[in-house]
Amino acid sequence: MISSVSTLKAHLIRRFPMNIGAVTFISMRGFFYYSCPKIFGDRFTEYAVNIRNNPPPELEVQNLNPWLDQVALPLVIHSLGGGRDTLPDGYLDGKVSCHYRALPLLYARENDDIVTCIETVAAPNKIKKALKENDAFRRYIFQGRGKKVRDLFDQNNFPRKEQAIRNKIKSKKTLDALSILGAYQ
Repeated sequence: MISSVSTLKAHLIRRFPMNIGAVTFISMRGFFYYSCPKIFGDRFTEYAVNIRNNPPPELEVQNLNPWLDQVALPLVIHSLGGGRDTLPDGYLDGKVSCHYRALPLLYARENDDIVTCIETVAAPNKIKKALKENDAFRRYIFQGRGKKVRDLFDQNNFPRKEQAIRNKIKSKKTLDALSILGAYQ
């Protein structure tokens, strides 16, 4: 069984390696790009081991387990030239990423490739078992409610504003038709 987010991320990276010009690393707080995962991995390892073995005075009395990655990550990003607002417009929720905010929104508005990717990633039994513990994942990915939400929208004539999408998903008629009272968060 996959017991932690970091184990799940490691499994997904092994199962679905990216082969694009820039590698995307996703953390619980955001995402960033770098051209070479080996350079990033080596730098991250160097910084994390150094912080763990030789903590600055401010961290000497702190237990860094399990937070060491959150201490090292911003330092690594900065050392590789990254920072806030370094991506061109249109990349977050655009050309190369999808921040779902709520699974119904993902199923409603994202392209077929993203929906297929989510369902493919969720299919292996180890991952499925972990994801089924979450009501939204269980209902939308495994019980087919995501497809029902998707079928509400014409993908070629989509509402421009997110609020219109949310309203349609949350409408009483939709909730009754889908039997998902309480599933939309």
